[in-house]
Amino acid sequence: MNMVYSFLDHRKSEKIQYVALRFLLVAFSLLGIVVLLLGMFSGYEPLATVISIVFIIFCTTCLILLNITQHPHYIKIFFILFLDFIYFPVAWMTSSNAFKTMPYSSILFLVITFLFIEYRREFILPILYLIFAVVLMYIKVRWPLAFTITYGSLSSYLLTFLRYAVVTLLLLTVAVMLTFNYFEVTRRYDRKNIYDELTGLYNRSYGLKQLQALFDIQHNQHIKHTLVLIELEQFKTFNEKNGALAGDQFIKTLADLMKSNSRSNDLCFRYSGNTFLLVLSHTDISQVNIFLLRIQNAFETLLSQYEESDLSLLVGKANFDYNNLTEVIKAAEMDLSLHQTNA
Repeated sequence: MNMVYSFLDHRKSEKIQYVALRFLLVAFSLLGIVVLLLGMFSGYEPLATVISIVFIIFCTTCLILLNITQHPHYIKIFFILFLDFIYFPVAWMTSSNAFKTMPYSSILFLVITFLFIEYRREFILPILYLIFAVVLMYIKVRWPLAFTITYGSLSSYLLTFLRYAVVTLLLLTVAVMLTFNYFEVTRRYDRKNIYDELTGLYNRSYGLKQLQALFDIQHNQHIKHTLVLIELEQFKTFNEKNGALAGDQFIKTLADLMKSNSRSNDLCFRYSGNTFLLVLSHTDISQVNIFLLRIQNAFETLLSQYEESDLSLLVGKANFDYNNLTEVIKAAEMDLSLHQTNA
C-alpha cells in the first residue's frame, strides 16, 4: 500500500528530490571540469587529477542512469553513499588545504544528504555521515597525509567563489523544497479528501486521479502496469444475514488484507461499496496470477472465521494498452462480468 502523499512517490522522476538530484549531478559535473582545468594550470598532482576525473565520470554516469532506470531511488542512495563515504574522505585525506575547505564541504554534503531524504529509515544516512566526518577530523589532526595541491591566486579565488555559491544555492533549494511541501500538503492532501473513511484506502475520486497519473506515465515511459478489479460477490446476502455492522467490518478487514499483500509502489483504492481497484506497478498481465493467488489464499483464511458464508471474490484484469483510462477500466469490468457469468 502506498505511503501518505504517495502521489509524489508514483512520479519519482518529477519529485523535487529527483529534480534537485539532476541539478546537482549536472552542477557537480561542470564544477569538476572547472576544478580539473584550473588544477591542470595550477599544479595539480596526478592523484588529485585522477580523483577529479573519477568524480566527473561518476556524476555523469549517475545522471544517465537516473534518466533510464525504473528505480531512481537506488541511484539517489548510491550517489549519497559515494559522496559521503567515498569522495569526501578521499578528498579530506589527500588535500593539504583540508582545514580550510573540508569543514565547509562536510556541511555542504550533510545538507545534500538531508535534502534527498524521502523515508524515515533514510535518516540513518546523515547521522552516520556526521559521525564519520567527526572521526575524519580527528584522524586528519593526528595523521595528515603528505599529498600537496598548489593553487594560483586566481584559481583559489574562483574555487572559493564556487564553493560558497554551491552552498548558498543548496540552502535556497532546501528552503524552496520546504515551502513547496508545506503548501502542497496543505492544499492538495487533506486526509478527508483522500481517504475512504471505513477502509483507510484512497477514496474513488483521489484514487482515479492517481490512476490517471500512472496511465500517463506508462504511455510516456513505456512502464508496464496492470489494473485489477476485485469485487466481493454475495455481499448483499452477507449483510442481510449478519447485519450492516458485520458487513462494514468485513470490508475493512478485506481492505487491510489487500494493503498487507500489496507492494509499496502499488495503487489500491475503494472503487465502490464492495469493489476494490488495484494497479500493480511494473507488472505485466501475465504475472498477475501470482498476486491473485496470494489474495485468494488470504481471503479464504479470512472467510473461515464466518460460518456458512457464500462470499467469494470476482476478479477482472486489464493492461494499459488502450487509448485512454476509460477503456482500461471498461476492459477490466468486462473481464470481471465474464467471470461473473461463468461463476
